[in-house]
Amino acid sequence: MIPDRRIGADVPGLDFIAIDVETANSDPGTICQVGLATFRDGRLTAGWKSLANPGCDFHHGNIAIHGIRKADVAGAMLLSDIMRNLHPALGANVLVSHSSFDRRALANASARFDLPMPDYRWIDTLSVARRAWPELKERGGYSLGKVCRFLGHDFAHHDALADAIACGHLLAIAAARTGWSIGSLITPPKPPAKRLEAASPRFPAAVRARSGDPLGHLAGEAIVFSGDLSLPREDAAGMAARAGCRVMTTVGYRTTIVVVGGDHPSMRADAEKSSKHRKAEDLAAEGYPIRIIGEGEFRSLVGGT
Repeated sequence: MIPDRRIGADVPGLDFIAIDVETANSDPGTICQVGLATFRDGRLTAGWKSLANPGCDFHHGNIAIHGIRKADVAGAMLLSDIMRNLHPALGANVLVSHSSFDRRALANASARFDLPMPDYRWIDTLSVARRAWPELKERGGYSLGKVCRFLGHDFAHHDALADAIACGHLLAIAAARTGWSIGSLITPPKPPAKRLEAASPRFPAAVRARSGDPLGHLAGEAIVFSGDLSLPREDAAGMAARAGCRVMTTVGYRTTIVVVGGDHPSMRADAEKSSKHRKAEDLAAEGYPIRIIGEGEFRSLVGGT
């Protein structure tokens, strides 16, 4: 692509690669498109994107977001091959994404193909936007689309390259406005979670909050259950914890997955939604990376039947 000097801002030393991915279903590791935007001194210098064949089924909810279908990636490079080339290409660059979703996607995709996940330095532009423009909290929230609309940057949302460029543009504008250095914006690494103790064969009647197994494939996720499930909630909570999810009792800013009972009521206009479901939708509208999924998707996500 031809670099566009209108993208970003002149900020000496602000060098990074912004990354965005689209996924086939609720598993962040099912990447079906990836986009990279390289910024040097705050300005866009290069961009790249590719479809990826993740070798899995596509969920209609994801297709509705990005428009990519299984047939569209039939002839694309295998995700396993892209991942093997992606890590060396990213090298020691600072990586930038809007929320932690893309970071989890890289980690999950790497784990799928037994690839080591490098210890990248990350900047989360969702956090940057909250700090730089606190007034947006009362004006629609901090989703990438809403922040960029506020900045006057139009783009094709949910195209991986367009989203990566928008993310980088947001960071450059924020850094130019505030004077923040790139080092001050890097997200500090989280301390390792404690190993999950062996579960008791008998659970209390109500779901209790619990830590997730740090070795599970969903480590780093925080899950809440809402509505009636076909299996006891305490059993569902145990499945989630063994897969690595931190089980929460209420929906909050740290929640990343909300499992709703039945066939995902958010897909039906006449469904009566629970307070947890509505809270999750409100937070998602503000830009928080919360996925709302049904019981079937939850079982697939944790590896249950």
